[in-house]
This record gives sequence, structure tokens and C-alpha cells, in this order.
Amino acid sequence: MVNLQFAEAARVYFVHGYPTMTIVSQAPGLPNEGAVLVAPDNYVVDFVEGKKVIASPVSPIAYRGSSTGCYFLKRELVERLIPEHGPYSLERGLIPDLVALSLLAASSIGKRFVWDYGTPERIAYLNRRIEVITNIYGT
Repeated sequence: MVNLQFAEAARVYFVHGYPTMTIVSQAPGLPNEGAVLVAPDNYVVDFVEGKKVIASPVSPIAYRGSSTGCYFLKRELVERLIPEHGPYSLERGLIPDLVALSLLAASSIGKRFVWDYGTPERIAYLNRRIEVITNIYGT
């Protein structure tokens, strides 16, 4: 769950003409805190959530962020990079490929609310508080 102003994020994506874009947060305490390294030109130079792309980034780092799991992707680019058959991981396949090809830009939402429930601990937390899920998604 992300406190995201979608219209603003879309404006950034389209105005700058980025080939792909990820939304990052600079809020403290996220499971992947600081895993996304962003250069001054707003392109991601490393995304250490998946496999390591660059051992030591050659570009200066403007800021570090955490992945929110929100992306703007172009269909033709995704279709070209994702294999047609077999299991595939966005975080371990597509994202590192986009970073390696310098095709992934980032836009920060600052320290706005992010709740990453993709970890076993967070899923257990939500299971213990079923009313949270009901309030978000309904019955």
C-alpha cells in the first residue's frame, strides 16, 4: 500500500519521457530501506533487492530509496525483455535488466506512507488484524 498521488507520478513519467519508471520511498523502516540507488539524472544505478547489478556504482548517487513495487512500464519493452515461457521474477529478472540497460528512472514520494506486506512477518501481522484487510479491500 502506497500513499501515491497517481496523477503526479504519471505526469513525471510522461513529461520526462522515461522508458520505464519506479516509484521509491525515502521513509525509514521499510524492509528494503535504501535498496534503490538513484543518480542525479533520476536513473536507477542499482537495485539491490534482487540480484546485485553493479558491485560499485560508477555514477554519483543523488539519493537512496526503497522500492514501493509501483512501476510505469512500456508493453513493448517488457515483452522484449521477459521470456515467453517459464517462471519469471520481476525483482530478479526484469528490474535488474532495466537497470543494467539504463532504462529505469525513479520518482520519489519522499517519506509518504508505504506498507510493504510482501514479507512473511507483515503477512502474519495482517492475518492477526483481519479488520485491516477488510477495511482496505472489503469483504
